[in-house]
Amino acid sequence: MRRFVGGTLLLCMVGCSAPTTQVSESTLPPTTTTAAPATAAEAVDLFGACMEAAGFDLGEIVVDDEGRPDLGALAGDAATDPSFRQAVTLCAGPLGDFLGLENSPGLRVMVRAQLQDYAGCMRASGVEDFPDPVADFDGTFAPFPSEQIPTDDPDFGPAVEACAAALGVNAE
Repeated sequence: MRRFVGGTLLLCMVGCSAPTTQVSESTLPPTTTTAAPATAAEAVDLFGACMEAAGFDLGEIVVDDEGRPDLGALAGDAATDPSFRQAVTLCAGPLGDFLGLENSPGLRVMVRAQLQDYAGCMRASGVEDFPDPVADFDGTFAPFPSEQIPTDDPDFGPAVEACAAALGVNAE
């Protein structure tokens, strides 16, 4: 489950990052089909193909026993590479249904606690206006209100990296 939390924080880092324009939607293959992916493995394949088209070969993304993609290993790149973050933002659509927490109350509590720890770490690392996580976060949308994230704070980039490492997100 810790790896799922890492994946959730990856999506946070993507959502918490200043936008870039290095990757274009027009250069990526469509990540949606006429029907939503039926399995997490299909969603992971679509996500991986989209990321590869954006120039990022992710290798194998494992799907855990509960059918959730393990994105924790990707967090290190998300913290340090703006074009990687943008590609994740553009490619993550098919993963949404497989990241939900609605059927896992214990995991939902654990993820929310980790997100609260992340917010506290960001504030302790100098990003004093970093918001608390969204109260009803269920894994299918950004865990922090993007309009409240102070990406222009000079401590923001180093804090993202430090807090990801402190929470073990980018640990293999």
